[in-house]
Amino acid sequence: MVAKLFAVQITWLLRRFSRRAAFYESEEGIAVVNHLTCLESPRFTLWARMALALSVITPFLYWIHSHLFLPSILVFLICLVLSDAVLCDLVARIIPKECCIGLVVLGVAYQLLCNDVYSLLAGVCCALLAVIIMVVTPRLFCQDKTAAVGGGDIKLIAALSIVCGKLSAFALLVGVGSAALFALGSLCLKRLSRKDTFAFAPFIAAGISVLVLR
Repeated sequence: MVAKLFAVQITWLLRRFSRRAAFYESEEGIAVVNHLTCLESPRFTLWARMALALSVITPFLYWIHSHLFLPSILVFLICLVLSDAVLCDLVARIIPKECCIGLVVLGVAYQLLCNDVYSLLAGVCCALLAVIIMVVTPRLFCQDKTAAVGGGDIKLIAALSIVCGKLSAFALLVGVGSAALFALGSLCLKRLSRKDTFAFAPFIAAGISVLVLR
């Protein structure tokens, strides 16, 4: 049941992306449709169950720590949207803009409800700085421009920065640090080569843990 609910959401998001890609005559649209068959696999069922479990556990821990009901509901919704983004990235290496927009809206609501405007501005500044670094740095230092962080990943990082506000620097440290450790470990174990790519969204999403640990 959980996998079917997530599958419906992911199908809707990926089909919307596919239609946008087709409008611009991009081959990505066809590739995304081909990935929809993965939604019926046992692996996706496992991913969906893990996503729902983390989406429930995270706000529950937040509620235990803060004893605030409405912010806990917002954290739950944030986790659900993050789950959609992560599942889309795992299935098709795509992060739909609808997920990023939803996170920005929920992030602004969370910051204004739980913190203040200054925390929101801190998140916006961190988002802008992260975008500049991730767009400019690969162009200056990487010979292979395709090795740069994807546009969807950058948008997700910016959205998560707004969600985390003044804690966004720590959230990015958790996300980027965990991805770096995974990549290093996979290289050492020879499970990945230097030319391979992997889904970045699950590691970015790990940054939401700073809201619970604050």
